[in-house]
Amino acid sequence: AGTSGASIILENSYSYAKMLTNSIKFEDAVTEVLYSSGVCDSMTDYQKAYVLYQALAAHVSYDLSYIDQSANSAFVSGLAVCDGYAKAYIYLLRKCGIPATYVVGWGTPADNAAGGMHGWVMVSIDGKYFEPISIDGIEDPSQPITYSPVFSL
Repeated sequence: AGTSGASIILENSYSYAKMLTNSIKFEDAVTEVLYSSGVCDSMTDYQKAYVLYQALAAHVSYDLSYIDQSANSAFVSGLAVCDGYAKAYIYLLRKCGIPATYVVGWGTPADNAAGGMHGWVMVSIDGKYFEPISIDGIEDPSQPITYSPVFSL
């Protein structure tokens, strides 16, 4: 019994050129979202978080049928669910020097059409933590998006 003598062989099907190409596509898409957001150094962190949020919502379509839940999917394919949105938003925030973390939990039917596993972001601004209102299913990016303070340390 046991696993004595067992071995695992890992194979990488990506060539260096393909990984480099994918990395360039990812960073190009990130740059596009950053540029479209209008984020600039003179903004407060709160303003930066807000415009990044708006730009991401305009760039990504929420698609429950899409199985890739990565930031790469959100940026490059423009498709994601809550998980991909959250990871992409965290990437943007961190690029702008804003602390953020990924949170996972159980969504209610109000947060997630069927309830179930849900991912979102906690953003730290001026010692306060904010949970942006869910980006899930935004159909009209021109609609105002607000932030609500969740708790303060």
